[in-house]
Amino acid sequence: FFMFPMKNALILLGGLSLAAGYTQPIGTIPSAWDPQADPVIDPILVDPNSKDSPLSIKTAGLVVSGLTSSSTVLPGTPLLPFLVPLPGNKLVASADGGKTTYLGSSTSYLDLVEPQEDKEDDGEAGVEALKKLLPPLPKVSLPLFNKDYVPMQDLFTSPLVSYAYERGWRQGFAAAGFPGVEKEYEMARDFFKDEGEGGGTVVDMSCGSGLFTRRLALGSNGYSRVVACDYSESMLTEARSRYVAASYSACQKDSSLSPPPVDFIRLDVANLPFRTGSIDRLNAAAAMHCWPAVDAGLAEIHRALKPGGRFFASTFLSRYFSAGGLLNSSKDVKKQSFQMFESADAVKDLLLAAGFKEEDVEVQLLEPACIIVKAKKALEGDEKEGE
Repeated sequence: FFMFPMKNALILLGGLSLAAGYTQPIGTIPSAWDPQADPVIDPILVDPNSKDSPLSIKTAGLVVSGLTSSSTVLPGTPLLPFLVPLPGNKLVASADGGKTTYLGSSTSYLDLVEPQEDKEDDGEAGVEALKKLLPPLPKVSLPLFNKDYVPMQDLFTSPLVSYAYERGWRQGFAAAGFPGVEKEYEMARDFFKDEGEGGGTVVDMSCGSGLFTRRLALGSNGYSRVVACDYSESMLTEARSRYVAASYSACQKDSSLSPPPVDFIRLDVANLPFRTGSIDRLNAAAAMHCWPAVDAGLAEIHRALKPGGRFFASTFLSRYFSAGGLLNSSKDVKKQSFQMFESADAVKDLLLAAGFKEEDVEVQLLEPACIIVKAKKALEGDEKEGE
């Protein structure tokens, strides 16, 4: 009973070097398993706290990103009855000549929320050296233990919520009028390709478990890069695991399929680590009601979009949460369960305040409480005329 799983585990770990090249759907960020890679200046990522300091990203030594299913490490293999370590290379993103650093893993995500100290490993020995090979504990914010708990943001840091999201949670949105994931994706896809435009870099903001990341990357949309972003570490872990499995399956079915590079980034939507005018398309499915600083987030999205860039989003009106008893009455936005959007006009006003022009914004209500946003950033000449 015990020998069979252990044998499988040894085969699994022994084959990591063969699988590593596939399980790293990293694009502009340096490839995994290559700690000698020269630093890469990312064409869109910058230090979020300066906006004008490009990130130089390199890989370093071996780390364990966490525990995951065997199919994430070796796609196509039978699932083992236990979780296995997810190894990869440390990612080090530097700005200002190395004065500011952000860390991540080539098999999980790059964390651009807060700078971190890059501790050198030289000279480590014994127990200290082994600590690198232990998976980090998940960071979960709970209301009973964190006085700074922000419900609309921190709820989704729970691995339980991440696990449940595609196992009934998202499907429940139909009660608010959401058209379903496939239809919503088609709406975003068609809007992004309107007037024959397409390609470029697309961002899946607040990507959650990666429902739209997978469709944007594997839907033959012609994008040159897909960037999946979320504040929740557990959601990013779930999104990446699901993308690896879906990408492998899609490529097995269609050998001609060539998905674009996909990068996973932890960030704060109110402080985006993107160069001004660098993003072609940005999707935010069922997300805006979970942004504590929604006005700052929309302003950042407008800043990051290229002139002519497009923003597609879906969200809830507050009456859906009120009817379900999910909305508290606190006037402190950090204590509210979700953002309280009272009407389609209220959502449109937020977009106009963020910098979008009225003729470039369409806000649609799908009864009883689903809002669909389609917004286009004005071309440079048009923006100047409106000033």
